[in-house]
Amino acid sequence: MIRYEANLNGDVIPGEPFTKFNELDELEKIFDSLGWKHENLYSGRGGYYLFLLTLNDRREIHAHIYLKRITFGGRENLPYEKRAQFSAAIDRKGFIKSEEETTEEYSLILGIYKNENFEDAIICAWDIHDWGHNIGRAFNCFVDVKAIAFAYKNGFSQHKSSKGQIVCCFKASQLLYYFENRHKLHKELKNEFINKKYHFKPLNDEIFENNYTDEIPKYPDLFQLVINVLKKHNGIANTNNIEFDTAEELKLTETARLKIHNENEGFRSELGYQLAWSRYYLKRAGLIESPKRLIWSLTELGWNTSQIDKSEIVKLATQKEVQTEIDNDTLFTVISENDIENENDSDNVLIDNPFDPNQVDIRTRTMSLDLILKRLKSDAIDMNTSFQRKPDLWNSTKQSRLIESILVKFPLPAFYFDGSNDNNWLVVDGLQRLSSLDNYVNKESFPLQNLEFLNQFNGYKFSELPSYLQRRIEEFEITAYVIAAGTPTVLKFNVFKRINTGGLILTTQEIRNALYQGRATEFVKKLSELRSFKMATTFTIPEDRLLDQEFVNRFLAFYLFDLTEYNSDLDGFLNNALDLINKDLSIDIHFIETVFDEAMKTSIKIFSNDAFRKRFNKKDKRKPINKALFEVWSVLLSKLNVIEISLLTNRNQSLQEKFILLLNSDEDFNKAITSGTGDKSRVRKRFIEIKKIIQSTILE
Repeated sequence: MIRYEANLNGDVIPGEPFTKFNELDELEKIFDSLGWKHENLYSGRGGYYLFLLTLNDRREIHAHIYLKRITFGGRENLPYEKRAQFSAAIDRKGFIKSEEETTEEYSLILGIYKNENFEDAIICAWDIHDWGHNIGRAFNCFVDVKAIAFAYKNGFSQHKSSKGQIVCCFKASQLLYYFENRHKLHKELKNEFINKKYHFKPLNDEIFENNYTDEIPKYPDLFQLVINVLKKHNGIANTNNIEFDTAEELKLTETARLKIHNENEGFRSELGYQLAWSRYYLKRAGLIESPKRLIWSLTELGWNTSQIDKSEIVKLATQKEVQTEIDNDTLFTVISENDIENENDSDNVLIDNPFDPNQVDIRTRTMSLDLILKRLKSDAIDMNTSFQRKPDLWNSTKQSRLIESILVKFPLPAFYFDGSNDNNWLVVDGLQRLSSLDNYVNKESFPLQNLEFLNQFNGYKFSELPSYLQRRIEEFEITAYVIAAGTPTVLKFNVFKRINTGGLILTTQEIRNALYQGRATEFVKKLSELRSFKMATTFTIPEDRLLDQEFVNRFLAFYLFDLTEYNSDLDGFLNNALDLINKDLSIDIHFIETVFDEAMKTSIKIFSNDAFRKRFNKKDKRKPINKALFEVWSVLLSKLNVIEISLLTNRNQSLQEKFILLLNSDEDFNKAITSGTGDKSRVRKRFIEIKKIIQSTILE
């Protein structure tokens, strides 16, 4: 799930609250900034403090303050929600009943929101009496990060949380106002929030509603927006930028942005689909044109048109005419693996830490098909292993001829199983043959057909065969290689890789996906499905062999581990990343998702549809995506803060020029992203050089 943090200009951006600060220190800085003298009279358990405050008018206040940082929160339906989390063991000495409060004694519950890039903090305050009803139990105080952003921009906001709490968010300058008006702010105005899901209220009583929406307009309603977005981009933009900026203008939720138009047609988003129709109608009207693939620009007429008459434009073409052009829209054309640059890596890379071959325990077993068939019937063989191709890919003819081979006593190729769990063997090689046997003998789902030698049995199901032929199938002997329990996962990976010799050879990512099932593989899949990743890679990385997940896996490995830990064994390095995510639950995968998503969006802003590709000249044709460049750009961009990202995107032309110069002037760098890319020295080379041009651009 994508999470968000507040920005100084009142916007929210992908990210998480900064939590590496001491909330007490931050509160005392706020008192100092107001010129208030403060004495901490008492510190209790879990965030309770009693302060004696001397204000500028020398008035003294005793402030009972329950204090926490604003931390992570959010749910799928509430991605902007954050919280201050109090434990059940917190000190309750400062809780004052309403009738006992005075103008000299306050009882407050406060949360501090801090962004590491901004000097100012935002104070969030809740009604202490809402919390008081929960004395003896842990308690969460919730706030919407959009209310915090609104407070950054306007100084003060009010918000009704998803739990019905009224929260006030404000800058330090508004703290005295809050002290003196807290009853009114939390009680008297509460009725204004009834039946409102989100509601921000500034001091001037102007209502600021959360207007994020899931509604995607139809194409005629997008005509004006497309023109406006192109004007914003000085008259020319690529389809990715048009879609991104349109979504921003519409304030679409993340759910709406990711909505697929038709899952049977690929990854065409609903918004992208409607925009495609809109663009082609605008093209028919002479308002925009497409000078080259994926690029759209305003014509002179488009520049001079301030108001669109959509009713007139829709008359310019029939839907059938436009649909033909939409079907050919290059944004949605799925490009084959030819758009991924081949890595010229040697298979002879020396592994620094080779495994002990004595730990490999593969047992050769000769067994009858009857045993295999019984295992299949009792589900003791897993036919849906994630690293294998889908079962039942063979048609009835091919399955029938396998059965015929057994009946005429032709030997079958060996089968391979992972027998780590004797009650649930995993199929390493031989899935289609096993599926055919199961379908014919156990399930009787098809009759024999198109036999070459035994055509007299065409149309026969297993139970209809003569008994001697049934026995011939059941007693037929096969050779099975079974990887025994106790073989370490890293060794299994290499075993699978070596014996993977079937008709459709498994990729290393497919094998990896099988051996590290769980939190890690689910996370990799989730990142590979992010809209930003698909857009940054121009929808060209195929999914069917998990190539898209391999790209993500590479990012995770180089993000999680220091370069010094890399030892020229790329497969082992990628394996270790998945193993770590599965075992170390302290790894914040939600934060990693946020920075990966932001890195993908940043790559689009900097390089448009040229991200992760070589470019030796601005006029060159676009090159294929380069895996090594994806690794280095994605990781280094993910490590930047908000200010650095802003500087890079504003200076994208300079960064592109430096990248082109690097490719043309440094032959060692070229080798580092072209051949032997898994070599330790070449990995280090490409990270060092790209980091240099990023830093020099930021410091311009």
